[in-house]
Amino acid sequence: MSSPRELKVDDEILLVQLTPDDAEEIYLLVDGNREFLRTWLPWVDKTNSVEDVLTFRKEAEKKYQDKGAPTYKVIYKSESCGIAGLNHIQEDFKYTAIGYWLVPKHQGKGIVTRVCQELTRHAFEDLNLNKVEIAANSKNKPSRAIPERLGFKEEGTLRDRELLADGQYGDLVFYGMLKSEYKKGQLTS
Repeated sequence: MSSPRELKVDDEILLVQLTPDDAEEIYLLVDGNREFLRTWLPWVDKTNSVEDVLTFRKEAEKKYQDKGAPTYKVIYKSESCGIAGLNHIQEDFKYTAIGYWLVPKHQGKGIVTRVCQELTRHAFEDLNLNKVEIAANSKNKPSRAIPERLGFKEEGTLRDRELLADGQYGDLVFYGMLKSEYKKGQLTS
């Protein structure tokens, strides 16, 4: 079970697996949007150099080699604007979880919704998985809207599940879609 190095989402969006050559570009995206990203992503304050991104990329590549779980650079109209991927693939249980972040400049254009739509399609149709999950901070309404828009079902909330950069704990809301609920070509964005 493996994923391709590139997934074409549509005429505007391409997903390309991270390589070491992407480290500086990704670091600059994080660093230039640090204040916004750190609101929801606890790892941002630990990303302080290109080397930190290279370490993440090496871990992502190992995850891909071990489990076929890809991490992609999101390219919108030829401009890198975030990261998305399958955070893990549990082959024994046939499920995966989608993770994503996008710089503020490109939010509100439906990019992440379309990316999640394609990753869900890929998980069900290409990888033959049974379930796809997405988790979002309970207070992050734009992020929660993505699985809701795509027809995922809210499955529950884990209280104080993540420690955010401001030192506060945040609840995570989990959404899921089963292969039996997925209809090819019918995810709405």
